[in-house]
Amino acid sequence: MTLVLMYWKQIILAGILAGVSLLGYQHAYNAGYTKATSKYEKMMKDYSDNLDKRIEGLEVKSTVLIEQTLLGNQSTKLDLDKLQLAIRNKPMYVIDASGKCRLSSDFIDMYNNSVNRVNK
Repeated sequence: MTLVLMYWKQIILAGILAGVSLLGYQHAYNAGYTKATSKYEKMMKDYSDNLDKRIEGLEVKSTVLIEQTLLGNQSTKLDLDKLQLAIRNKPMYVIDASGKCRLSSDFIDMYNNSVNRVNK
């Protein structure tokens, strides 16, 4: 107890100095934290905006791809319908004089025309 009574001025001064140091540290910490928060919030916002733009681009591309696929399917269906009408009631193969089974000339012509059309 006598120790406290002897050094009460120094103890109070140390307490005040510790309090001021703590307040200064908290102020510096909060200033740095606020600066870092604003910096990283801006970075996250930029990243989010960039990601949204990429998602929109992918949605547009996928929509175009779906439309092209549907149009391609319709075109293929029409081509197959035309082929079916063209080969209806025509033989796909013939048996020659030697008894061997051969593809008919009509079928070979249709097949070659189909391959040429696909390759164009």
